[in-house]
Order: sequence, then structure tokens, then C-alpha cells
Amino acid sequence: MKSRIITQKNGNGIFNRKEWVSESQKLYVSAKLLREQGDATRQRIREMESGSGEVTTLINIVSASDKSSRLLLGYAFEMLLKSAILLLNYGATKETIEKIFRDYGHKLDTMAKELGLDINEHEINLLRMVSKDILIQARYPLKVENDSEYIKEFNKLTSEHADSNKFIELVGLYDKIKFTICKLDKDSSNCANFNKYTCDEFSVFFRSGGGLRSRAIVLFNNPEFENKRKMYVKESIKNETGKFSTLFLYNWDEFEFYEDHNKKLKPID
Repeated sequence: MKSRIITQKNGNGIFNRKEWVSESQKLYVSAKLLREQGDATRQRIREMESGSGEVTTLINIVSASDKSSRLLLGYAFEMLLKSAILLLNYGATKETIEKIFRDYGHKLDTMAKELGLDINEHEINLLRMVSKDILIQARYPLKVENDSEYIKEFNKLTSEHADSNKFIELVGLYDKIKFTICKLDKDSSNCANFNKYTCDEFSVFFRSGGGLRSRAIVLFNNPEFENKRKMYVKESIKNETGKFSTLFLYNWDEFEFYEDHNKKLKPID
């Protein structure tokens, strides 16, 4: 098999989860600083004398900081979740990883469920709300087909973005998810195990423990190979490794098996 990136082993940039977490933290801090600036400006408006010509400018600053802080926080969630998605798919080719990221897009709730995070339905709904922020509500002009409803919908969305209690709640959810994700593979009571087996027909990358469910990704050297079955992979490992086969077959039934197939993961029968 030709040399290639193996996530978390010899990959950098988008193939290294630490860099995703680092970018997430930068966005998180930026969102909080921007929000603090908006809140300070809001307080300044309250203290100003009525009729001041500066009020309009300050109101625009508040509105911009409310909206942009939600957008930045949304991106912070996305970077954080994708760092764990990368970890879950240890061994996938870089093309497949890129395709997985594109397929998830901004679906924060979908990624959270895929990772099996311990969050409740209300928190899932918060992630759905932030996904809408990233997709359109804090990113593009408001989309309202009925012109007579525009002002009403604009004021409603502006009020939602200005909700300081909601922003604080989102910050708390981010902190909760970050604690869980940064602990993956670093919990001494639940260590992760990475393993790799290679033969003429295929390579298998095993990942288990560390707070994520077990996953095995198989890459067949010949895309047209006909016997792409778990039993064939298992028997091949047994025959080739003999008494050392338990190093690869331990807890075999706990693994979800996928073939890295043409830029996507395909469940193996």
C-alpha cells in the first residue's frame, strides 16, 4: 500500500485533532470577547442622555456583536466536534476524511449523536439552533419570502441573538462538550488502543476505548477484490499471525467494521 496520511499518527493540519481543538478555542475566546464588547456598548447606551446622535452607531455595534458572537461560537462547536470525528475514524484516507467532514457540514447535533456524547434532548436542540446560526441566521441576510413579515422576523431574530442568558447557556454547553472531547484517549481509567494489521490484500486500522465506540477501517489494495467480508479478514489474520492473532482479534465482535471505499466508509457485512 502506498504511503499516506494516517490521522493522529503522521497527519498535520486538518488531520490532527489537536489543531481542530486549538482553532475551536480561538473561536470560542473571540466569541466571548466580542460578546463582552457588545454588552459594554449596550450598557453605555443605557447611560447616555436621550437624543444623542451617537446612539444609532452604538446600537449597530451591539447588533453586530450579538450576531457575530453567535456565529463564532457556532464555528467553535463545529471545530470541537470534528476533532472527535477525526479521532473516531482513525486510519481513514485523507480523501475519505475530507468527504466525511463535507457530509457532516454544520450538522452539530448529528455529529454529537454519532460520537455518543452524554447530552440531553434540550442540549441537542441547542446544537440544532447553533447549526442554523452557522448555516444562515447569523451568517447571511434574513430569508423571509413574505415581505410583510420581514420586520417582524428581523426583530425576532435580533432579539434571539441578543439573549444573554441563551449565550451563557451555549457557553456552558461548549465547556461541557470540550471537557468530554479533550478527555478522549487521555483518561487513564479508559485508555484508547490503536492497532494496525497489513497483508497483501488489505490493511486494517483498529481503534477502541478512550471514550469512543470501537471502530475498524479496512482498506483493500484491489478495489475489485470480491471477498470483502469480516470473516475473510478475520481468517486471514488468524492464518497469517498464528499464535499472535489475539493481538488483533481481541474483542473482535465489539468493532464496527467499515471499508474505506472510494472516498466514503461502507459498512462491511
